[in-house]
Amino acid sequence: MKKELYLDSDTENVDILKKEQRGITLIALVITIIVLLILAGVTIAMLTGENGILTQANIAKEQIDEKSAEEAVQIETAGAFDDNGKYNKDKAKENLEKNLGIMGITNNGDILRVTYKGYDFIVDSNGKVFEGKFFAEVENNSYANKNITIVDDYNNTFMLPEGFKVIVDGTTNNANTVNKGIVIEDNKGNQFVWVPVGTINTDTSGTTETIELGRYSFDSNGIASKLKNDSYTENTKMEIGKSSYGNAIAKDIENFIKSANANYGYYIGRYEAGNNNSELVCKSEQLVYNNVTQSKAAELARGMYLGKTYESDLINSYAWDTAIVFIQKCSENKNYSKQGKSGNSIRKTGESNDIECNIIDMSLNAYEWSTETHSNSDTPCVYRGGYYFYHPSGNTSTRDAIELTFSYSTISFRPILYENV
Repeated sequence: MKKELYLDSDTENVDILKKEQRGITLIALVITIIVLLILAGVTIAMLTGENGILTQANIAKEQIDEKSAEEAVQIETAGAFDDNGKYNKDKAKENLEKNLGIMGITNNGDILRVTYKGYDFIVDSNGKVFEGKFFAEVENNSYANKNITIVDDYNNTFMLPEGFKVIVDGTTNNANTVNKGIVIEDNKGNQFVWVPVGTINTDTSGTTETIELGRYSFDSNGIASKLKNDSYTENTKMEIGKSSYGNAIAKDIENFIKSANANYGYYIGRYEAGNNNSELVCKSEQLVYNNVTQSKAAELARGMYLGKTYESDLINSYAWDTAIVFIQKCSENKNYSKQGKSGNSIRKTGESNDIECNIIDMSLNAYEWSTETHSNSDTPCVYRGGYYFYHPSGNTSTRDAIELTFSYSTISFRPILYENV
C-alpha cells in the first residue's frame, strides 16, 4: 500500500510539473509573440515613415535622378559658349534638342525653360542652370517643397525657399517683379523681401539697374560709395570673420557673400523683429522685439530655420547697405539712406508709413542690431538705422556702436535668409 501511495503521489507530482511546464511554455510563447510584434513594428517604422530607410532611399534616389538630369542640361548648355566665353542661347537650345531629345523648350527673353526627365529647369541669360519655374506657375501661392528659382515678369530670377510661398496682394503693392520687392511668406506668416544682386530688368523695354553687393557709405545726397572689405571704415567698424570681444558676428559671412552673388540676391526681413510671447516673428502688427542684447538677437535670428538648405541670421552690413542701394535705385526715394523721422513712441511692426520696395521701417521706429564689429572692445556691437525719436544723426544708413550688455526699448533687430552654398 505504501508503495502504491508513493506511486500515486509521484504520478500526481509529475502531472503538476507537466502543467507547470505547459503554463511556462504558453507564457514564453505569448512573450515571444509580443517581442516579435514589437520587433516587427520597429522594423516597419525603420523601413517606412518620414524618416524610414525606404523613404530616405526614395528621397536619395529622387535627388540623384534630379541632379543627374540637371548635370545633363548643364553639360549641353556649357557647349553653347564660344571661345571668348560668350553664351549663345540659341546654340544652347539646339544642343538640348539635338543631344538630349528635349522638345517644347520655351523661352522668356534670354531665359530658357527646359523639362527633362520630368524635372523643370531654368537656363538663365548667363547659361547657368537652376531648377525653376516662371512666375505665373507659382501665383497660386502654394508652398515650395524645395528651393527653386523663379523667373519674374521682367525676366529676372529669384530663389523661393522650401516652405515658403510668394505673396501677391494689395499689401505688397502687387509685387510680381524683383524691382518692386518680391515678398515671400512661411506657414507661420513670417515675411521676407528679396533684395536683388547684379543687373536686373526694371521694365519690358530693356531698362536695367545694377545693384552690387557690398558695404557702403552714403553722402548727404544719398550717393553710395563702396567701402573696402578688408579694412575698417573711417568709423572703425567692419564685418569681420571672428571676434574676441564677445559680440556675435555673422554665422558665415563668406558663405553669405557667395550665396548672394551666385543666386543674384538674398532675403531681408520685411519687418523689424516682432515679439510673440518671446518667440521671434517677422510679420505686421506685432510688438517690436526690443530690450534684447546683440548676441541674443543673433541667437534668435539663427534659430528661426534650422536644418534647412538655407540659413537665417542676424542682418549683416552687406545685407543692410545693399538693401539701401536697392531701394534708392528701384523706388522714387533716391535719398532713403538719409531718411529719418520723428515720433513720440515706438509703434508695432508695419504701423508706420516707412515702406519702400515692400521693406518696412529701416529708417525709423527702432535701431537695429547688426553683425558688424567696432574696433573698440568696450563698444563692439554695432546697430543700424534710425528710431522713432528725432536725432540729427539717426537715419537709415546710421551705424553706431555700443557695449555688449546694452538692451533697451529703442533697439530691435531684423533677420535675413540666404541659400546655403
